[in-house]
Amino acid sequence: LVAAPESYGRPAIAVGGGGGGYDLSFDQTGRLRVWHAGLARRLGSGLSLGVGLNYAAGRLDRTIVETYADSLRVVTITDDKSERFRAVFVNAGVTWEATRRLTAAVTVRSSGLKKGPARSLLRYEVPLEGTDIRIEAEATNAYRQPWTVGAGLSYRITETWSLAADAVYFGWSRYAVTSFEEPLSRPFRDTLRAGAGVEYLARTSLFKRPARIPFRAGFFIDPQPMTAVRSSYVGLTFGTGLALGRLAADLSGSFGRESGSGRSLKSGRIVLSLRYIARD
Repeated sequence: LVAAPESYGRPAIAVGGGGGGYDLSFDQTGRLRVWHAGLARRLGSGLSLGVGLNYAAGRLDRTIVETYADSLRVVTITDDKSERFRAVFVNAGVTWEATRRLTAAVTVRSSGLKKGPARSLLRYEVPLEGTDIRIEAEATNAYRQPWTVGAGLSYRITETWSLAADAVYFGWSRYAVTSFEEPLSRPFRDTLRAGAGVEYLARTSLFKRPARIPFRAGFFIDPQPMTAVRSSYVGLTFGTGLALGRLAADLSGSFGRESGSGRSLKSGRIVLSLRYIARD
């Protein structure tokens, strides 16, 4: 399984260009990919155990260019930084089918150290004076990712309707960053994300074979870890899919709005997953 859970890309910014003598441009790109392999086994008495190994790799590139111009000279300051990082972490989960209708689960993800080489270039140019000052640096940047633990319940009301709820605890207070050999302060607090939803399972047939089409809707509350500003995202989730024999596809997404910072930020996510069951 391969996923891209984090994107570091930001809309490019260009300020100035109106003849005022000052221009600024900002550009940032990057992403994180995770390769996952796992094993699961039924233990009996309704219990199932799963463990997984995850390898993460990504990059982050950011460039800021400032230009000051007057009738005598043009000054350009360029701040260019790039990072490449990797991490390994594990996760595990236990599922308990308490009854035919009620299922409970607990999952744990270990903390991980995301680290790798980083390069920085700070450049000061004044072409008219023949000035070109370059300050370059290389280091190993490190990000201590938090551990998490989650729990969830699923209750099937009827053969077609079911309810689900879950909560995930993030140990953000242990998050740490070292950038170019300098520890950066990150006064984070631990957070608890919670959500709930409902599913309707439609049964039909395709290509003369029985098929199942789920329709899901729910909501979530996601507090952010910052301590200076108490901020949270509240949003809605949705999903559908198709299960045909051993092949299944699921499409899900969410959209929400932040409150607390005064900026009313928006969030959105779309996920498509494919699953094939080798044997029953």
